[in-house]
Amino acid sequence: MTFHLTATNRVYIYCSLLSIGGFLFAYNFNVMALVVIMPYFIDEIGKPSHLRGFSGTMALAAFLGSLVSGVLADRIGRKPLMAFASVIFLVGSVFQTGGDNAALVFCGRAVTGFCVGIYSMLVPLYQSEIAPKHLRGRLITIHQYAITLGIFCASWIVYGTIKIQNGSSWRLAMGLQMIPCLALLILIQLIPESPRYLMSCDYDTEALQVLAKIHGDGSVDHPDVCMEYVTILQSIRYERTFKNHGSYTRLFSKAPENNWQRLLLGILTQSFQQLTGINAILLFAPQILHSAGLSGIYPSIFANCISSTVNMLATIPAVFLIDRFGRRSSMVAGAFILCICLVLMAVLSLTAHFIYGGDYSSEAVTPPTNESGEFDQFRFRGVAKKESIAFISIQYLYLAVFAYTWGPLGWIYPSELYGQGVRAKALSITSGFSWLLNFAVSEFSTPMLLKIHGRSYIVFACCCAFIVLFVYFFFPETKGKSLEEIDLIFGSDIGYFEVNGHHHQTAAATLIHMERMQKKNASKYPFHLGKSGPILSSSNTIPETRSLAPCEDNGDILHPTSLLVKNSTRPSISTSVSSGSVTSSRQQHQFQDPTSTEIKGKQPFSAT
Repeated sequence: MTFHLTATNRVYIYCSLLSIGGFLFAYNFNVMALVVIMPYFIDEIGKPSHLRGFSGTMALAAFLGSLVSGVLADRIGRKPLMAFASVIFLVGSVFQTGGDNAALVFCGRAVTGFCVGIYSMLVPLYQSEIAPKHLRGRLITIHQYAITLGIFCASWIVYGTIKIQNGSSWRLAMGLQMIPCLALLILIQLIPESPRYLMSCDYDTEALQVLAKIHGDGSVDHPDVCMEYVTILQSIRYERTFKNHGSYTRLFSKAPENNWQRLLLGILTQSFQQLTGINAILLFAPQILHSAGLSGIYPSIFANCISSTVNMLATIPAVFLIDRFGRRSSMVAGAFILCICLVLMAVLSLTAHFIYGGDYSSEAVTPPTNESGEFDQFRFRGVAKKESIAFISIQYLYLAVFAYTWGPLGWIYPSELYGQGVRAKALSITSGFSWLLNFAVSEFSTPMLLKIHGRSYIVFACCCAFIVLFVYFFFPETKGKSLEEIDLIFGSDIGYFEVNGHHHQTAAATLIHMERMQKKNASKYPFHLGKSGPILSSSNTIPETRSLAPCEDNGDILHPTSLLVKNSTRPSISTSVSSGSVTSSRQQHQFQDPTSTEIKGKQPFSAT
């Protein structure tokens, strides 16, 4: 009995394997936030007060890694870049684990942070490019689940290793991150390259084989494979009619693509994710929980473990339900509930007089007390038990709501906005801004907590209120649309708030726009438009026409392999079609732009 993987199963496996990158950057981020308060780390490396900027080092390095990842992803490919980042991450982990002074640990922190920036851009980029449109949200949410799983594992591992009475307590927690990194480096060999990237580099045959795996159960004859192939092909060839199709300047173009608007939406989405205050609450959870009445390292880290557990468990239903609701509605509802939670946390914090301040000591596992025997680091004065329980419960509710909404949507939404030619570069910028905001939040949250205490939550609550209004009025819906369809909507004259992912006329509206674009830019095409046919059946209501899929003069839709055979510009690629399979052999050659070859006797495909 042979085990057969369906196309959907393959996509799930590929996305899950690549999500190890998300696990790595979350584990690395959280383990360092906890290790710095471990007594033996303080004895060997230094007090947190002496390591100012330690948490910010990773965020700044990740910012740089994100910025360069866009160019690298387009130059060397998605898969090779992931392998490269994993090797560098291993080197950084060695410095972090084996360092015997602050300088070496700082160096390792910066190196791993650089790779974290690459992971944060590359994983959702790849997942968005191979995911079917009806599963795209779910598959990218797997990345967010891996992030929460990394935070969960880091918290509980630190809670276990802190009991070790020597330097191995923090080095073991730090060194364990090398295991999933090695696993990713090995398993990455099982993952195919992105078909959209392959086609952008003129590897059409290889792209068709990948599409057959992830959309057609291995068959290139599958209708979904044919439609996906010609849709991507048409989109890439149209993009190449622009002189700056592969440059950063295209990101700031207005009509006809409105890339500047898409870039702004992507930046705002990931910035909003940070401005909800999530990283401030996760990063400073031990200190915040101290202020609510928990004293000692063990209780505070245990409470942090519970926080990470809630965060991880609340992400599980999001994996299965994220594609049932619209992106906009989920973001608006999530920000609204987060706003309410933050207001309640502020009220409890102020009425119960939670006090934030102090530092941890290297003298003992349990932080020392003052002369009166009171806990002297994050002091707790006159807080009723019921108020402490209420505060912590609301914090857990906050984490659960974030995990279900802005956690995954902060990655999903930006990855859906851009065309193939600029997608990697745009995501590198948006994720870079996310890390820049992460740095700002981590650096300014501490002084803000020390100076205005519970009023800090009001600041983040105001941010959430602004997010509700901005998303409602300015963010278009992207759920249920292909990447090429979203590309057309942003470049069209139709209002994208009128185009709903569930509406039966969504695809028709974008096809109408494609027809108009083709006619308007006919002089730019190296191929002719050909005959037109009716866009809709008589049961629909929009009397428009569109160009048909690539077809012969008799109107029959061509199989994509016939496009490869008849129109290939690369003599090194030879194709043979037999029993629904495509084979290729590669020789030394120079790539040619497919727009340099005229397609004779065929009509261009209008994206569906």
